[in-house]
Parts: sequence; structure tokens; C-alpha cells
Amino acid sequence: MLPLSIFQSVEFYIIISLVAVVAVGWLALPSKRGPAKEFDIEGQLLAGQPELPSVEYCCLDNGDVALIRRGLEDCAVTGTIALKIEVRGFDVDIKERFNPGWGEAEMSQAMFMLDFLGRERYHIKYTASDGHLFAAVHLHNRPGISVERKLEQ
Repeated sequence: MLPLSIFQSVEFYIIISLVAVVAVGWLALPSKRGPAKEFDIEGQLLAGQPELPSVEYCCLDNGDVALIRRGLEDCAVTGTIALKIEVRGFDVDIKERFNPGWGEAEMSQAMFMLDFLGRERYHIKYTASDGHLFAAVHLHNRPGISVERKLEQ
């Protein structure tokens, strides 16, 4: 009877409760994402037809990703567009910086080459320069994959 009497003691239940709290706390720890890497990339402005604001990610054979931003408004040849990119693990946060320039609006697209992404799955959030438009996408970086999302509020 002595071995079964342990189930009737208060100390046993206190120890079991502490072990359960430690186990739940350990399981609730956030994953380690590692240090953030930041990149500043300047884009190439392209002429094109006026379109709704959108972003397209095209995975290339060499592992690079071509990002095409469509629907730029009132962008002249003298305009500039750049991206500030923060990579934390597999989360990518892209913030656009856009200066439309002066002169006649001729450019409506911009292209960027992202050469720092490995062949993995990424969650990408793109925020336009005005801060009101954004798009989120899950990208699997494999040759031939292309994903397009409209920029929405």
C-alpha cells in the first residue's frame, strides 16, 4: 500500500502541477527567427500601360526573384523608386520609397532583382510608399513560379 499512497499526498500534485507549467511554458516559447538582414535596392523604371497597382514575383532559374511593381501613378522618366527590405528568417518585409519626378508621366512599372533569397518558402509583405496599399503573399522560390497580388487597402 505504500507505493499507492503517494497519489493521495498534496506534495505529489504540487510537483505534477509544476512540471505541467514548465512543459506548457517551454511549448509556448516563440521560435527563434535569428537576426534581421536589411537591403536597399533601387529599381528600374519601365514604360507600360496604366494598370491597377500590383506586385508580381517571378522566380528565376538561378534562384533570384524578379519583383515587378505595376500601376505607378504620375511617374516621369526622372522619377526614382527604391525598396527597403528586411528579412527575418523566412519573413520578408518590403517598404517602397517612390519619388515620381517631374515632367510628363510615362513610366508605370518598376523592376527589382532580389538576389538574396534562397530556395525556400517565404512570407512576403509589400507596403507601397503612401502606406495605404499593401499586399501579402506566400512565395515558394522555385524556378518558374510566378505570383501576382493586387495592392489593396
